[in-house]
This record gives sequence, structure tokens and C-alpha cells, in this order.
Amino acid sequence: INTQSTPLSESSAYEQALNLALKDKRFDEAIIKFKQYQVDFPQSSYMPNVHYWLGQLLFNKGQKVEAKVEFEALVTNFKESTKRGDALVKLGKIAQDNNELDKARDLYQQVVTDYANTSASQIAKTRLLGLR
Repeated sequence: INTQSTPLSESSAYEQALNLALKDKRFDEAIIKFKQYQVDFPQSSYMPNVHYWLGQLLFNKGQKVEAKVEFEALVTNFKESTKRGDALVKLGKIAQDNNELDKARDLYQQVVTDYANTSASQIAKTRLLGLR
């Protein structure tokens, strides 16, 4: 047991992990912190964002299988999340990279339909044109 520091609160732990990623660009440390967050705060209201950022960090490292797990968890379990459209776009990109073009097309189309007038929708429309 670490007696040196008081455990971080749910929000502080989230902020710490996010700052490691976005401010400090210490991506490997951020991945560790986000994974630990999932263990420490499984019921957290931040969980959709944790899945999103962890997926994003893993995706950027080329760990697409692991990234897909995070994005799928967000899409499946957090239908109301503001990050859901972006996660669907990432899943489409992963499918596209795996040459699963029908699946990619379906995912992009879902974003265009369900998240019209969002930046995610604009990206999806552009990607759909690229698949033709």
C-alpha cells in the first residue's frame, strides 16, 4: 500500500490522465493511467470519455485491435455519449484499414445518419466518398 499520497478522486484521476495525454504528450503514461482508471472507477460518469481517449491513444500507437475494444465499449455501452459519433468514425477507419470496406461504409453511414451536422459526420461523409 502506498502511504505516500492520498488516492486521487474520480475527477482528479481523470484530469491527471487527460493532462498527461493532451498537455504533456506523455502518451504511454496516459494509457497506463486510463487503464488504471477503468479498474479504480468502473462506474464513473467519465467512463465514456476514458474509453474514447484510451482508444485514441492506442489507435495513434498503431494498437488498433486494443483501440477497437475501447471504441466498441463506448459505442455499445454509452449511447448518449457526445464522443459516440467520433468513436464510430474511428471504428470505421479501423475497418477501412483492415480492408473491411462494407463494414466501414456501414459505420460511416451510421454517423452521417445519427450524428448529422457534427464534425464526426463531416469526416464520415469525406471517408464515404473515398470508399466509392
